Amino acid sequence: MTRPSGGGAGESMATAKRTAELIRLFEERAPIARFFGMHLSYNEEGGAVVDLPYNPNLDHALGGIHGGLGGAASRPVGVRAVYDIYDRVDVPIIGVGGVDSGMAALEYIMAGASAVQIGTALVAGGLGVFEHVTKEMNSVLEDIGFKSVSEAVGVAHG
Repeated sequence: MTRPSGGGAGESMATAKRTAELIRLFEERAPIARFFGMHLSYNEEGGAVVDLPYNPNLDHALGGIHGGLGGAASRPVGVRAVYDIYDRVDVPIIGVGGVDSGMAALEYIMAGASAVQIGTALVAGGLGVFEHVTKEMNSVLEDIGFKSVSEAVGVAHG
C-alpha cells in the first residue's frame, strides 16, 4: 500500500478516501470484526491499527484486571479476519496474533497474509523464534509442493 508522501492536497484527499474505504470494508465485511467490535484505523506513520474495545462484561473473568488478548489464543480471530478481508482489499495484509510456529505462520499466509508479525513468541522464546518459524514454514512449504511463501498466499480461497 502506498503511504502519503506529502505531495499535495490531491494526493492527501485520495489517501483519505482510500483509508476511509479500507476502514469501511473492514468494519462492514469482516464478520469477526463486527462480532468483537473491532475497529481499523491508521496511525500517523501510516500503519494500520486494529483496536478491540474494552469489554466490561469480561471484568469478572479477569478479576477486575484490564488487559489484552494475545498469543495463541488470538490466532483464530486473526486468521479469520485475514481470510475475510483478503478478497476485498488490494493491499498487503499482515497476519498478527499467535504466530509461534511455521504452521501458525502458514495459517495466516494461506488465508491471505503476505507477511506475519511475531510478538508474544519473541518475548517468550527470544530471537531464536524467527529461525524456528522460518525453518518449519519452509519445510512444510516444500513438503506440500510450494517453492516460495508467495505461492502460498491466499490459497485457502481456491
